[in-house]
Amino acid sequence: MPYPFTPAGVTLKTADLYLLDDGDLLTEAKDLANDLYAWTALNFTLSTKQHTYFSLLPPTVLFAWGAILAAAIIHRSVIVMQDVPTNYGPPRRTKQVAIEFCGTSNYFPPIAGPGPIGGSFTTSIKYDLVD
Repeated sequence: MPYPFTPAGVTLKTADLYLLDDGDLLTEAKDLANDLYAWTALNFTLSTKQHTYFSLLPPTVLFAWGAILAAAIIHRSVIVMQDVPTNYGPPRRTKQVAIEFCGTSNYFPPIAGPGPIGGSFTTSIKYDLVD
């Protein structure tokens, strides 16, 4: 079920993701890192403006943002999204998106078998309108 692409929708989606077992969560994180736009369009209801914005992003931006968000998800970290501005586009040039990512990732090998990844991140998605 797609969620609204809003702060509340992101909170609900991450809560659902964090109920998954580690293997299923890893699959979601890989899908997100591989194609941020497709994963977002599948999991959230996007407006026409949001579809257009995603479709015009360079592949390097899509990959970088997807990788950052995938790392946050695999660590089951907090993701905070600011309200999406509704008044971007003409006559305003665009909106600037910033993803702030702060925290640590660690791994302590156990005596036997694989161990879990550790650490914690806070990830914030912020917007500024640019004229």
